[in-house]
Amino acid sequence: MPDTNCQIGPLDGVRVLEIATIGAAPFATRLLQDFGATVVKVEDPTKGDPGRQITPLVNGVSLMFARVNANKQSIAVNLRSEEGQQVIKKLLPHFDVVTENFRPGRIARWGLDYDTLRAVNPRIIMLHMSGFGQVGPRSPEPGFGGVAEAISGYTYVSRWPEDRPHASPFMLGDSTAAFGAAIAVSQALFRRERTGEGAELDCTLYEPLMKMMGDVIARFSATGKVPQPTGSRSFGGSPRGTFEASDGGWITVSAVQQNIAERLFNLMGQPELIEDPRFATNADRVQHDREISEIVEQWIAKYPRDEVVQMLNEAEVPVGKLYTGEDIAHDEHFLARGSIRTMDHPDIPGLMVPGPAYRLAGYEPSAYQASPTLGEHTQEILQEIGGFSDAELVALRDKGAINF
Repeated sequence: MPDTNCQIGPLDGVRVLEIATIGAAPFATRLLQDFGATVVKVEDPTKGDPGRQITPLVNGVSLMFARVNANKQSIAVNLRSEEGQQVIKKLLPHFDVVTENFRPGRIARWGLDYDTLRAVNPRIIMLHMSGFGQVGPRSPEPGFGGVAEAISGYTYVSRWPEDRPHASPFMLGDSTAAFGAAIAVSQALFRRERTGEGAELDCTLYEPLMKMMGDVIARFSATGKVPQPTGSRSFGGSPRGTFEASDGGWITVSAVQQNIAERLFNLMGQPELIEDPRFATNADRVQHDREISEIVEQWIAKYPRDEVVQMLNEAEVPVGKLYTGEDIAHDEHFLARGSIRTMDHPDIPGLMVPGPAYRLAGYEPSAYQASPTLGEHTQEILQEIGGFSDAELVALRDKGAINF
């Protein structure tokens, strides 16, 4: 990457009003913030974002909340009150994007639907994130990331054949939806530059993950066969999977491409495997995946993990160690590249979190600051952006519309 350091991010000057809780939508705005957007988080004055209570808590702070809401500002506004709704409308002309992740219809009952917001700010971009979308027979149903994983086909196939289906232990559905939503907002901003028009975006939790799992529906529609669980093996390539080394360490190997398979077989001292009719092509190997995987497994099991990883790397066979959190925290490549960053958090010294998902040459995202306390920036935002006076803020607080 060039050494030049341009501090103007692609989203500098873009203001995002986040009316959302917990996972997907807050993560989407966090992705936007990494590249310059200013994110103001709207929270309930008494309860705050329920994400603040998601465990584990360290010194009273949710690690998930700290990670997803770094570098944001928090205002405490009661959206159920008419006065609180008017606060949002007064802020609206100064914002570019509004995000919300309530069930369809909720935001309209608060008088904050897209048509209402567009009347205040015609250039506004509104992002809806919900389990099943704003339209369709299942749109009223509640949805979380685990539901998205289930209905996308992911949960069914992501296991060994003999195991019961299991949900992902981390926020896979929310995270893939967040990336999809961040892309959608960026595209809407680009379109607005060309047309001057705002946009209403309808993002579900399941569709980005379903896009990733496209092979499931494609195979069924083309062949009539339902793809079945294959463990760590691939539907379309072999040899590929996880393997245990002699010292109990685990690695993953992918030698699907023909030239890589040949390099692997040569390294194993079994170059004749590529002439075996069962293993001559990738299609052949997929049909005989169990046999070739067992051969590879037996070879890997002869060596300690670090030794076999070095051998595979030198032979240019793609390989990776199965990392724990401790491995990630100490990986020299991650630290040198900035894949892992240390957050400046007063309650959790030394908190390490993932860095930006990609690099923009010449641009360095701002340092990661602590997630805000509930309503920490209410007075500042409402006065500096909304133009509210001290007396107006006190009156709104007395009515329960805001808190600071």
